[in-house]
Amino acid sequence: DIYISVKDNEGNWTRAHSLGNVINTRKADRAPFLHPDLKTLYFCSKGHVGIGEFDVFVTKRLDDSWTNWSEPVNLGIGINTVNNEWEFKVTTDGSQAYYSKEKRGGDIDIFIADLPEAYQPDKVSSISGKMIGIDGKPVSAEILWEDLETGEVVQITRSDPVTGEFFATLPDIGNFGYSIKQDGFFPISGNVDLTEGVKDLHLEEEMILVS
Repeated sequence: DIYISVKDNEGNWTRAHSLGNVINTRKADRAPFLHPDLKTLYFCSKGHVGIGEFDVFVTKRLDDSWTNWSEPVNLGIGINTVNNEWEFKVTTDGSQAYYSKEKRGGDIDIFIADLPEAYQPDKVSSISGKMIGIDGKPVSAEILWEDLETGEVVQITRSDPVTGEFFATLPDIGNFGYSIKQDGFFPISGNVDLTEGVKDLHLEEEMILVS
């Protein structure tokens, strides 16, 4: 079965609980992939009506809980076969998917497929930039992204220790705050306004951390 554990405000993982009987069956349900839209879940199952062994299904989260899901939909013959398909991963823009497919004779290869619009996730925005110290050298630090309207933490990312570059995906529309706390540096915070539906935003000015 597929379970979820949520990280609390102190950074600890809470006790895992089942996603419920809409998703989980009496047979094997596995390999969940939650898209960065935080709503669209792809998973593999032998228990739902399918074409073969493990088939790939998609379901949508219907509210803020993790137990209310739409009825899973089989992704169809274009992706599923009479054999096994699993480990389905969808690109940030939702247009393509990478997954493992079992071929005749039991050989397993990695495939890429164009994802029909009906099975695509909600649109998300991406934010990229660079974090450096006051000396101009790259800094690796954790960045917490928060929806300023709801107070919900939507993503936690970390800048690359070699380049200082970072990348985050956020829900399509909203006003988002970020905060950076790193040992040895003063904390900094700010916000990014995506209320106009900006899709891909690159921050031209570096985030500078002062020791």
